[in-house]
Amino acid sequence: MLTTLVMIKNFTLFLIVLFMFIPHLTEAQKRDFGDISKQMIEMDVYEKDSTASAVVIFDVGDAELDNRLEVQFRRHIRIKILTDEGFTYGDFSKRYIEKKPEQDISKIKAATYNLENGEIIKTELDKDDILIDKEGDGYTEVKFTMPALRPGSIIEYEYLFESESPLDLPDWDFQKSIPSMWSEYMIRIPEWFRYLKVSRGYEPFFSIEEKPYQSGGRQNYVGTESTWVMKDIPAIEEAPYMKSIDNYRSAIKFQLANITVPGVVYEDYLSDWPRVGGALAESSSHGKTLKRNKFLANVLEDIISEEDSELEKMKKIYSHVSSHMNWNEMLSFNASQDLEDSYKEGDGNSADINLMLVNMLKEAGLSAHSVVLSTTDHGDVIRMFPLISQFNHVIGYVEIGNDFYFLDAKNEKRPFNLLPANSINSVGFLIDIPKKQFKWINIENKDENNLSIYIDASLNEDGKLVGVLNSKSNGYYAHYTREEFEDEDDIKESIKQNTFSDPVNTVIDSANVKESELHEDLRFSAHFEVSANISGNVIYLNPMIVERLLDNPFKEEERVFPIDFDYTFDETVTLRFTIPEGWSVDEVPSSKIFRTPDESANYRKLFQVAGNTIMMQYKFSISKHNYNPEDYLFLKDFFKALIENQSEQIVLKKNEE
Repeated sequence: MLTTLVMIKNFTLFLIVLFMFIPHLTEAQKRDFGDISKQMIEMDVYEKDSTASAVVIFDVGDAELDNRLEVQFRRHIRIKILTDEGFTYGDFSKRYIEKKPEQDISKIKAATYNLENGEIIKTELDKDDILIDKEGDGYTEVKFTMPALRPGSIIEYEYLFESESPLDLPDWDFQKSIPSMWSEYMIRIPEWFRYLKVSRGYEPFFSIEEKPYQSGGRQNYVGTESTWVMKDIPAIEEAPYMKSIDNYRSAIKFQLANITVPGVVYEDYLSDWPRVGGALAESSSHGKTLKRNKFLANVLEDIISEEDSELEKMKKIYSHVSSHMNWNEMLSFNASQDLEDSYKEGDGNSADINLMLVNMLKEAGLSAHSVVLSTTDHGDVIRMFPLISQFNHVIGYVEIGNDFYFLDAKNEKRPFNLLPANSINSVGFLIDIPKKQFKWINIENKDENNLSIYIDASLNEDGKLVGVLNSKSNGYYAHYTREEFEDEDDIKESIKQNTFSDPVNTVIDSANVKESELHEDLRFSAHFEVSANISGNVIYLNPMIVERLLDNPFKEEERVFPIDFDYTFDETVTLRFTIPEGWSVDEVPSSKIFRTPDESANYRKLFQVAGNTIMMQYKFSISKHNYNPEDYLFLKDFFKALIENQSEQIVLKKNEE
């Protein structure tokens, strides 16, 4: 890379001017720092979104490769603060790398404007209030908070970001968590550089312009100037069952594809997925870590034996790595250091841990590979654009006979057959180094997520439902319940708070959790007492004493984003109880069955009365992860009907003597 750039920089000395100077049409959109209008300073509500706590007046970015062919990025943003909640937008924070490649943030200028006695008063950010935090991982963070903030303030700041590498051309977010009146990004790229562009989001561009440009100064060269503008952009907000908000935020991203100087140099940079795979395979912090495994022989002697089957070896190695290594909460597909050092320290990022896992599995003779992926909160991978920056995590993949397993050893409390929910983001990219094969693979958990609860109880005249609950679960149900048990000092309190629908009116007398392996079903029982409502000679009991859904997660009238459930599930509750002597059933909710049109979401609640015994059978399941926005109203109506049905009560009356 460095040699290529040196050749290009030398070549620019001999370029002949091919174009006369062309004025920039976007110049009219530039704003002078400090040019604050009376209209904006007096605005107290943004008419296009009266709920907004702040609004971006404009956000303008300008990026180019300068005459040294290094990235120069200038940003100027102005924001109107409308309420106290908008003060958070007065905080600035940005990280950069100090070396390899060398980066820097400089020329910071910031000011707050307030209206006082009819005059606009400017308060500049003091240079001493700009904090430079040199972090231990080679990064430096620049932070500051705007001064003199109050509802009604206008703030603005600008800065220059520089990088010696053309790989660091900044991306641009047009859409934010507050509305924006104007967002504009212009880049100037010399003709020798070709960048891949990825555009995301649902908001339309107000304008897109491309035109040739010519550099000034001694080193004259030509290129393309591109400008993207969006206008009146609504805020984008998190919604229930939504993956990364960045999947839907209107933005544009870049990655260098190749450098071409006719007769001088041609070099590709990740221009297709096989090259991405090859780069990872040859990377000293990824593929080559899987070849440095001499230290593993002694480690494996204490973990596995020759008599172990391949499945037993996998389980034991997974258990050892997940318990020996402490995850430092950092996700990466690159190891932070030599794996032997990470093993000795017992600490590392997700790549340190899972590449170590793959390494041990390979050393034990198993067919194991790494799979790089993007977690759900990092965003979907756009497969038509081979951008390595779309990944942020790596897991292990093992083939045993005709079966396969995905492994993530970051958490010793999670079973080997259960990936973290945020790792199941459709696809991953498998790196098979021995065969030099790099391919996409669907990522999924093989186990189901089932919950089954059986309750046997009796209702007494005081309105106390007393009985025994037996629960059996697997998959995420079991994993999350185990985590809840770990977090609570008292298992009885955990069951009351997380299983029963009305903890305030519930008492757990005793509880027992059956010991089991992490990958096995979780079983527990509890002796409980739930208080029903009594009014005179009438008892009102909601039979959904467990797993009742109280609030519809889908409240908006419409939705433009897909709905993504972390996992499919099936839950069943059976309640059998007897009523007290001298009482009769006055009302029992009618049995209900309903589903979505595609039958992927199903609900059933059935009642049966036999003498003094009432039985309820409840079943709720969702059998697919993803729903299109067009399905939103079906899901909203489904959950509305479910909540209404779960609120119905059984009514008992005392017999007249």
